[in-house]
Amino acid sequence: MRDIDKTKEELIEEVGLLRKRVMELEQVSSESKKIERELVETKQSTEVTLKELKDTNLQLEQAIEKANQMAVIAETGNITKSQFLSNMNHEFRTPMNAILGMSNLLLDTSLTAEQREWVEVIISAGNSLFSLLSEILTLTEIQDGHFELDEIPFKLRTFIDDIIKIFRTDAEKKNLGLFHYIREDIPETLEGDSRLLKTVIIRILENAIKFTDTGEIVLRIEPGNPEKDEKITLHFSISDTGIGIAEDKLDVIFDSFTQIDSSLSRKYEGIGIGLSIAQKLVTILGGKIWVESKLNHGSTFHFTVKLNSINL
Repeated sequence: MRDIDKTKEELIEEVGLLRKRVMELEQVSSESKKIERELVETKQSTEVTLKELKDTNLQLEQAIEKANQMAVIAETGNITKSQFLSNMNHEFRTPMNAILGMSNLLLDTSLTAEQREWVEVIISAGNSLFSLLSEILTLTEIQDGHFELDEIPFKLRTFIDDIIKIFRTDAEKKNLGLFHYIREDIPETLEGDSRLLKTVIIRILENAIKFTDTGEIVLRIEPGNPEKDEKITLHFSISDTGIGIAEDKLDVIFDSFTQIDSSLSRKYEGIGIGLSIAQKLVTILGGKIWVESKLNHGSTFHFTVKLNSINL
């Protein structure tokens, strides 16, 4: 009887263990199904992500291809633009020089007062057109980065004398004094891009004569602050007794196509890019430019350039 009771207890215990194992297996099965669902969801999410990456990569490849095509077009356009500017510069200057040259020769012939007036109008209009188109071409070349320094030796005093001669007649017509001073301690022979330097001086002198009706214009050249490099710095200043510039306009005077007063553009010819060109060229020459002025009391334009001293 005792053996039967013991066997019964053992069976009950084994059944309990079996139930426990079944529950554990059911739990494991449930967790397995959960893991399987998570794996399916992860797989689906991964497939979506891979598809998005593939689409993004395709878009990136298309964008790169388009950028390359645009770069080729832009490069071709720049080359075409450069060729156009070069051709236009030549094609424009040749006939304009002929027109102005022949018109000046015509003035030396026997003309009536009325005919002389007509020829002078032609010369004045031709000079204005020549200056306008030259400024536009120059500004475009600068913006396209076509200006490269051509450093050659030149004699400073002869160089300045030649520039002053260009404006002597215009100054005399307006009864203006035109003077220049060069410090004696500045070397006679310098090395640098005299072509660009000449353009800067001419642009500022043109403005000085244009906006000055009485008084004088003075060009001064002095040594600038010494630099650590081997180049020497020259300080140029061009003063006039003209109409001056209002204080609130000094910050924009070097901006392209800026007229300090719209009413003045009707009286004084020009489109307002001469000083912008001067500023850009001064920067190319390693210097800076600024202006001091007071309305109705004249202006002084300052600029510096870096040049090499040549010992001959």
